[in-house]
Amino acid sequence: MRLAKQIPGFGGMYYDRTGKLNVYLAGAEAGARARSADVARSLRSLGGAATQRRLKTSATFVTQAAKYDYLQLQAYRARLKNIFRVKGVVYADTDESQNRLRIAIRPGAAERDVERELARAGVPRDAVIISRSSPIDRVQTLVDRLRPVPGGAQLVFPAPSEGPGAFFLCSLGFNARLPGNSREFFVTASHCSDIQGGNQDTPYYQPLPRRNPAADRIAFEFRDPRYGNPGGLCYEGFRCRLSDALLARYTNDNHSDFGTIARTTFALQRIGSIEINARNPRWEVVGELGFPFLGETVHKVGRTTGWTRGPVIETCVDVNA
Repeated sequence: MRLAKQIPGFGGMYYDRTGKLNVYLAGAEAGARARSADVARSLRSLGGAATQRRLKTSATFVTQAAKYDYLQLQAYRARLKNIFRVKGVVYADTDESQNRLRIAIRPGAAERDVERELARAGVPRDAVIISRSSPIDRVQTLVDRLRPVPGGAQLVFPAPSEGPGAFFLCSLGFNARLPGNSREFFVTASHCSDIQGGNQDTPYYQPLPRRNPAADRIAFEFRDPRYGNPGGLCYEGFRCRLSDALLARYTNDNHSDFGTIARTTFALQRIGSIEINARNPRWEVVGELGFPFLGETVHKVGRTTGWTRGPVIETCVDVNA
């Protein structure tokens, strides 16, 4: 959004398969091939520091004529507050590679139901791609006892709301610290708690609550904001969160392997290795990258699928969970 407000006619951008950064320009700005150098200079000087660093390494920029600027698309998207009420809608996205909004529906859902909602909301049909997608299901995500505990390690937590003796598996995201607080924390998914959204002091065990559960209990849920309408961005009739994330506090600060993520032996796109690399067992976290671009490759480590990687195929997605 910052770039859209600072570059006239900006319609989005993405990396293609050859590594070129494609930039859409709409309206009068689209008579633009000769302006590629100007656009490149603008992009490299605008946005946050992380964006500037990444764009300075992009050697090739390509401009494309766009029908819609990014602010237009976001304004249309803001009208679709009821889109998740339409039966079969899986997600809504702003598709930077197509200069359109995208509404994904289940294979058996009726496209005409989405079209009726677009018309009711005053969103041009041409501004929206309707595509098919399987439902986005929660996938359980290294299973040995690890001390200190790195990112990617197995967690187990009880879920009494699901019944007596119910426990679930999850993965520790990354270890964290809070400004002005001397304690150690970690971030994991909000759905890795008894009740997603809201603090129930869920205890976390690593790797399992065995004969002496207290010895394996490493943390308690500390901060897990409730669902609501953050920033007025939620859809009508829904309660929303800006992330599926919570913060847990270690019971013993020595358990935190701060600044590391477990490194396994290989990565694949669907299911990788969960075996920790004995010669090189950790990645060091050296910085933060807040917002990946469409087309960039990202990596993740978790207890179920191991080390996996793949391209970013959609951003700005609101999921109908």
